[in-house]
Amino acid sequence: MANYYNYNDNFDNQQNKNSLVDKLKNVKNYILNPKQVWNDTLDILRTTSIEVYVGIALGAAVGLTTSIKHENQRATKYPIGFSHREQLKNEGPVSTYYSMTNDVVMKGLECWNDANKDATIFSNVKHQFAFYLDTKTDITMKQYKYELYQYLEWLPKVCDDALKELDLEKSSLALANISSNFEQSWDRSYYDRTHQRCHTEGTGKDATEVCETIYDDTKYV
Repeated sequence: MANYYNYNDNFDNQQNKNSLVDKLKNVKNYILNPKQVWNDTLDILRTTSIEVYVGIALGAAVGLTTSIKHENQRATKYPIGFSHREQLKNEGPVSTYYSMTNDVVMKGLECWNDANKDATIFSNVKHQFAFYLDTKTDITMKQYKYELYQYLEWLPKVCDDALKELDLEKSSLALANISSNFEQSWDRSYYDRTHQRCHTEGTGKDATEVCETIYDDTKYV
């Protein structure tokens, strides 16, 4: 009995395999017969109602418009990263300067991103940007702990405090010594290995040979 079932299973598997091979052959023959493909395409076009084509055209138009708008918005969008000053510990004058100037720029870019996000073909992006920027500098529109109008008010004093903390004259002398120490600590020398690649441009009397230097690698000694 077991041999009988095994025989039937093998027979079915072989039948399925032959059927698949026949289908693949039919597909191949169909593809290689462009006239038949063209005739079948015409039949589909004749028997399909006009509503289907209108729906396809409308769907394609909506999808294309949405895609173009999305790509335009992404191209004009700037990445934003705020400093989160409230999380800084032992904030000194220089850290305050860096974090505040960063946030001033970011708040401006945020207004630009919002303006482009809401822009339409009938709107003026610059007018939208001015509107959002005006909102950020309006005392009555306070939304976050630190707003743009506060930063602009504090920034002059913050810059003065940072300059006093840095003491540029002493800092310049210190940087010169640091730079010298770094140069003395590096005693390895190297050279770049290159080769020339030449080709001819033009023909006849106007032909000229143009060469360029191609970098291969760097050799350390």
